[in-house]
Amino acid sequence: MRAMRGADLDAAVGLQLELARWNQQFGGRVPRPSTEANSRRILGARLAWPTSSWTWVAEVAGAVTGLVVVTPTERADRVAASVAAGPVAYVGCLVVGAGHRGDGVGAALVATAHDALDAAGVGVTLLHYYAMNPLSAPFRHRCGYRPLWTEWSRRPAGMR
Repeated sequence: MRAMRGADLDAAVGLQLELARWNQQFGGRVPRPSTEANSRRILGARLAWPTSSWTWVAEVAGAVTGLVVVTPTERADRVAASVAAGPVAYVGCLVVGAGHRGDGVGAALVATAHDALDAAGVGVTLLHYYAMNPLSAPFRHRCGYRPLWTEWSRRPAGMR
């Protein structure tokens, strides 16, 4: 586990796209033609943040296999209004490549992020996930996360 570096950008964007494609089957939106460029722009901008970018990658045998992206308290005001406690941080992305799921990579990424969150005095960590995802929901619960609310929606056939 280590902070994301510029050389990791292609792999990190690839992992985000893999996550977006995976989440389609659980109600996530179909990635748009601009999704890759937007992911690259957003993740690339994080590289210019102060030393504590709060974006970590997992590396196995020299290859980036996982990514966790946390929005720190000073940038998490949109979600902070969801709870009375604080300070609040937001996990915007946690993904492990398909070939390494179940290997402990995700748990190690969460532990790395929470060590930094604890050191920064963050009191509440929020995130979104697809409750119907058979991997995400059990994993999140094992990590100690619990839903604040559950939202269900239905789209007309063929609309994503």
